[in-house]
Amino acid sequence: IQLEPNNNNAQIKLALTHELSGEEDMAVLVYKAIIEKYPQYIPAMSNLASLYIEQEDYKKAICLFKNILKVNDQYYRAFLGLGLCFDKMGKYIYATRFYKKYIDIKKTYLKISESSIGNIDDINYYLATAYYKQGETDKALQAYDAIIALRPEERDAYYLRGVIHAEKGNTEAALLNFDKTISLNPKDYDRLIDIYSVIIR
Repeated sequence: IQLEPNNNNAQIKLALTHELSGEEDMAVLVYKAIIEKYPQYIPAMSNLASLYIEQEDYKKAICLFKNILKVNDQYYRAFLGLGLCFDKMGKYIYATRFYKKYIDIKKTYLKISESSIGNIDDINYYLATAYYKQGETDKALQAYDAIIALRPEERDAYYLRGVIHAEKGNTEAALLNFDKTISLNPKDYDRLIDIYSVIIR
């Protein structure tokens, strides 16, 4: 691969062009060439790791994210990437650990910029799901609590919190969450069916 000298942005754009055109193999080659020439260039490593996640090559992605953290141990997107990889591999204990690290660092960043607060809510969903899959239902509930604290109108969080309470036998708590879910959108009949299915189990 011939790279344009001393122009990392142009090289990244070239790789992204291949990626968006469905030429993933060429994108991988360009990213690898960039990294070989600039071993500490985080955007290339991060993009390549994300591409490996799409290709379900989680081990290669993990290796890249770890290399990124050697360059910058506060690069929060690397912790998110590691969480996603271990989540997809079914290693939920590791996934929750990295999701939590991502959230902790992002909260520090949000003291400077509040613009991406919704993204933490999304990661709390990942975190809650990973906790749930490893049987840590109380911690999953805490993650849903965190979502609702930031976005009190978040219907899915109330519903999923209700499901967990129902499974734990906390009928009153489950019904309160389901009532809140319905009140936020009474015409969501698909969700009403979901709630009915949980109740009659």
